[in-house]
Amino acid sequence: MDSLLSGFLGALFTGVVTIVIAFKDEIRSLFDVRDSRFSGEWIGSAFDIEVEDVTHYKTALDYSLKVDIVQKGKIIKGIAYVDSDLHNKLHFRGLVHDGTYFICQYSNTRFKFRDMGMFIGEIDNMSKEIKGFFSGLRLREHGISIGHFLVKRVT
Repeated sequence: MDSLLSGFLGALFTGVVTIVIAFKDEIRSLFDVRDSRFSGEWIGSAFDIEVEDVTHYKTALDYSLKVDIVQKGKIIKGIAYVDSDLHNKLHFRGLVHDGTYFICQYSNTRFKFRDMGMFIGEIDNMSKEIKGFFSGLRLREHGISIGHFLVKRVT
């Protein structure tokens, strides 16, 4: 009876180890909070940075932001609402690197506010704050935009 039980337990252990090895990435993602660190609602601000001979703003702007992010594995996507205008929104999609850094492409296809570019930034260790930079084209002003953003977690 003891040898039967030990044989069963040995087979069970071998089976569990085989499953863990085969599905290690999926199992890790269940327990790795870094796979969803960016998900949630964020609020904050951004501002344009003036760079001589590069940016030619009609007016350098400060923005208020509300950002909704969904993260699935290393992919993040979402919408950034600019200045509380539900029509002035940037759609973005990008990749998370090492659970902390990200790079996203954004676009706003609203006729009056056509913008496109890149966000690059990082999330803090406590997942409470995201900061970074943006660079893109302001097609309505026929120019380049460069700026900084900082958002804090709401949910």
